[in-house]
Amino acid sequence: MRTASSLEEKMSLAEEYIGREEWEKAEEIYLSLLENDQDIEIYLSLGLLYNERKDYDKEIAVYEKIISLDPQEERAYFGIATVLEEKKEYEKAVSYYQKAVELDPGYEEALFYLANVYDLMGEKEKAKETYEDLLYLNKEHFWANVNLGSLYEEENELELALKYMKKGSRIDPEHDLPYFNMGVIYGKKKEYPHAIHSYGIAIKKNGNYAFAYLNLSLLYVEKGNFKTAIAVLDEGIKQNPEVWFLYYNKGCFLVRDKKPDAGLKEIIKAMELCPEMTEYMKKDKELEPIRQLKGYQDYFGETERNER
Repeated sequence: MRTASSLEEKMSLAEEYIGREEWEKAEEIYLSLLENDQDIEIYLSLGLLYNERKDYDKEIAVYEKIISLDPQEERAYFGIATVLEEKKEYEKAVSYYQKAVELDPGYEEALFYLANVYDLMGEKEKAKETYEDLLYLNKEHFWANVNLGSLYEEENELELALKYMKKGSRIDPEHDLPYFNMGVIYGKKKEYPHAIHSYGIAIKKNGNYAFAYLNLSLLYVEKGNFKTAIAVLDEGIKQNPEVWFLYYNKGCFLVRDKKPDAGLKEIIKAMELCPEMTEYMKKDKELEPIRQLKGYQDYFGETERNER
């Protein structure tokens, strides 16, 4: 007879195999254990293994087996829902998330995923209601606060959006996203000093989020301060040297600041990083002043000849 210690050792070994992506060895352990014991926890572990392998048909089969053994096992319905969501079968996913919540009204993860799917489906009111249900259970849920705030921001309900973003920033003071989103919200409210301050905090907490530099630079451009806007993008480029749109916007700002030759250099760098944006660039009216430059004609004329 298998002892508890041997079960624990084998489960631990299977987890080690999964960590090394030795899927077949882990699967073999789980299946051998299930030959003698229809343990739901083992089935759940097997389902997660198939999820890691993206073997969704087998994963669903495992969860269906669990439901046949215990129709009240909410985690099996949740597991099927996540697979259906991954496959973009959102309406079916909703029904399984709802079943998981029906069986366990305190199932926070299922409520969170359900709200996300409603958002993906464009069911914004249902998404908000579901996030509210989750926050009733756990008002300190970081992502529920941030995502709910984002939904209100999309609808221009800016005071409510700000309320939830501030809450998110208090829950996790080290996360940059609430501050980035507060920058967006304050920008919409035309409270520019607050917006600039918020983006500055976001950048300090995460210098690798290029959009924070972009949005902050655009605020300075709106005020006519090209020098500071370009300095912001320079810092963003230093931290994110492979992000094409930082160079592109720097080029645009330089052109608007009547420095077309310097702007052209940045545009060329942007197109080298993202060639698929070249046609867009050629139609961008903001860049009209650089199209007469010899450097532009030499570089992009040569590019066009090479493409032909």
